[in-house]
Amino acid sequence: MRTSSWALGGLVILLLVVGAFTLLFIGPGSIGGDHAMGPPAETCPRLGFSERRCQGVVEQAINLSGIPRSDIATVEVGLPAGPTTELGGYRSAQVRLLLADGRVIDLDVWCIGVGNGPRPWCAADGL
Repeated sequence: MRTSSWALGGLVILLLVVGAFTLLFIGPGSIGGDHAMGPPAETCPRLGFSERRCQGVVEQAINLSGIPRSDIATVEVGLPAGPTTELGGYRSAQVRLLLADGRVIDLDVWCIGVGNGPRPWCAADGL
């Protein structure tokens, strides 16, 4: 029995060390922080999105959702979690639609394909 309590204690210490290392060297932004979802007016500047790009991201998400604007209570924007690049495109942002009926819908806004003209949600202004 004593061996298992030592093993459990060692595991707890290991988890505490890993957590402290993460906060110290990677930063609190890795746990939500600067990339956490929030209102576009607050979140987009932190993410480096111009007002034009932010509006494009939100418009694209609403269009993709097919949900009438009258049913959307609140919109939040953030960077997608996990890998953002895949063959043929990348995820520009994640948009959360909080609906009047209480449902929450998360949508990834993708930049995919070549030659379809400029998309305001895919590039910073001036590019």
